[in-house]
Amino acid sequence: MAHARIAEILTNPKTALQTYVHQDFGPIYEFRLPDGGARWGQDGRFIGFVD
Repeated sequence: MAHARIAEILTNPKTALQTYVHQDFGPIYEFRLPDGGARWGQDGRFIGFVD
């Protein structure tokens, strides 16, 4: 199920990418859709899903 959600987030043309420095994780990439998204560290490690 998580694999399908990640695929949806990364392939949807409506996905927005935001990069910023998170206070706990450092530089991150956040991929967002209106109903949620996912975060990765700049080093490529998966941080988690966001609401």
